[in-house]
Amino acid sequence: MKVIVTIGKKDNRKTHLMLEILDKTAIEEIKRLIRSWKCREALSNIISKGRFVKELTEKEITQVASDLILTDTNAYWNLL
Repeated sequence: MKVIVTIGKKDNRKTHLMLEILDKTAIEEIKRLIRSWKCREALSNIISKGRFVKELTEKEITQVASDLILTDTNAYWNLL
């Protein structure tokens, strides 16, 4: 599962990272956390268990295929 993680910084700039999660149990745990509206916990799980792919710019977010876009408050699933 490929995930784009958006992390806010103190000076209102955001960092966008693409991470890949290969472990099936980790994916199920993250889905469970998102369904129960615990996006911050899911975000920390993704960062700790995911493999870094690359850092993205604002323009690249719409051009990269990912399964999930996750911020600290919301989750957006790609249904395509």
